[in-house]
Amino acid sequence: MADVENSVSTKVSTVYRLGSLTKPITAVAVLQLAERGQLDLDAPVQNYCPAFPQKQWRLTARQLLGHLGGVRDYNNKNFLERVLLDAQLQECK
Repeated sequence: MADVENSVSTKVSTVYRLGSLTKPITAVAVLQLAERGQLDLDAPVQNYCPAFPQKQWRLTARQLLGHLGGVRDYNNKNFLERVLLDAQLQECK
């Protein structure tokens, strides 16, 4: 159920909060891409996720994996929507 209190069923588009479980899964996927030469850990993260907001400093996948990127608000709904839309657009290419 997407909402147990109101008996609302889930849909294919239902977004689940997985909390910290996604961190190691994402890290393994990113490192596998780096190992295959498909991702440069030291390139700007916007090379791979154009929807990621520009910062006043250069931000890399390596910094994000080490929680050293200075990202404070990952619950920003507009940002998450842009990232999801960008991922969907990339799948269409």
